[in-house]
Amino acid sequence: MSKVTIIAFALLILALGSLNMTFKQEPVIIISQSVIDNLNTAYEDSRTEFVYCLQGSRNNQEYKIESYYEPKVINASENEVISARCGYNTLGTIHPHFNSDYCRLSNTDSYTFGSTQLPLTGVMCGKDKFVFFTPNDLEKPVEVLYE
Repeated sequence: MSKVTIIAFALLILALGSLNMTFKQEPVIIISQSVIDNLNTAYEDSRTEFVYCLQGSRNNQEYKIESYYEPKVINASENEVISARCGYNTLGTIHPHFNSDYCRLSNTDSYTFGSTQLPLTGVMCGKDKFVFFTPNDLEKPVEVLYE
């Protein structure tokens, strides 16, 4: 390499660094197999809506769901569940939509999620069919990886 090429390359690196470029990482959900199996069983065994509080860890935009618990349910029907809020160390919630053609947030879901401080909400719409959303985008589901 010539001196001119090396100097030009160094200047390019400095210029790019001065732009303070940051790359936005897209969120991703990783669900443990035991959680998937238990959610599938709950979905197949119930025709009444339920809600679970999801627990695990978060590293930047990577959410790892490792367990869940059921909050106190106040009222549940085929189309709605009303429950106590999840605890402080919760990543989010998940609930079913038994009509698998509606695998997204309803208006009520969006409103309820917007009133929480949770980073995730999920909808289960069939066996192994999960969609998750963040407060930043209630329309576009987050990528889900199975562990």
